[in-house]
Amino acid sequence: MEMKSIFLYIFFVQTIIHGGNFAIAQYSFGKTIQDFRCRNTGNFKGTNYEDNRNTALSHLVQKIRTPRYTGYCYASEDAAGKADRVNVVALCPPNVRGEGCEECIKKTIPYIKEKCPKQKEAVAWSIISNLYTCMVLYMDRDILAPGLHDWVWASFSFPKADANVAELQKALNSFAPKMQEEAAPSNNFSMKFATGSVHYGSTTLYMSMQCTPFLLKENCIACLSKATKEIHRCCTGKGFISGMAVSPYCVLRYDHEIFYNNNSPKIYSRLSSSATSGTHLSIHKS
Repeated sequence: MEMKSIFLYIFFVQTIIHGGNFAIAQYSFGKTIQDFRCRNTGNFKGTNYEDNRNTALSHLVQKIRTPRYTGYCYASEDAAGKADRVNVVALCPPNVRGEGCEECIKKTIPYIKEKCPKQKEAVAWSIISNLYTCMVLYMDRDILAPGLHDWVWASFSFPKADANVAELQKALNSFAPKMQEEAAPSNNFSMKFATGSVHYGSTTLYMSMQCTPFLLKENCIACLSKATKEIHRCCTGKGFISGMAVSPYCVLRYDHEIFYNNNSPKIYSRLSSSATSGTHLSIHKS
């Protein structure tokens, strides 16, 4: 499949909402595409929660600069009142350089505060020139509270729709389960990220999967399984050459041009006969 430089494309943002209790919008400027969700679980009053939120969000930028950069950082703040404690999370693909992740987070923090000025819980995603992606999440609840991975979904996709839908979906389905297993190690709070590629027809499909490190293995796999369904709904089912399904707790991205570094150890496995004919799978575990 021939593709022009990815920088020539303009992102088309689609949203997929589950449930009816979300304030939604989309927003983009320049080469940065952004989307957000404010959860309608209540607004804060006074300044204590806002002060805690602002302080905690500022800590994300400081923490992402550490030498032990893994693409994930967490902060919590209750100095302005323990009853108004705020937990915040930032997530970038670990293969993205720390400087790129920091730049992305810096763009996302003022955006989420602007779009969700009074809500107690919100999430925002940013994509900068298709190179740097990140998520910023804040909430007044414990980040380990059950069921939060199903909170909301959004998607990003390119407008050029010339991929063969049947072949694309079959290729993605053929190695998605293996990718999910590789991206979800058993030990908690470890890096949960994997990349892979599969050849089908005359082209190659590249994919990455990521979960927030605090998700249990079974919750990570469940989230990525849902992401696979969402990616078909928003993107592969419409023949988009690239797309991304995102939630507050996991991310699935695919493209027909490689978008990640390829230095990690490889795990090769021949696909079963029920998969797309002539395909070959390569998974890279970070």
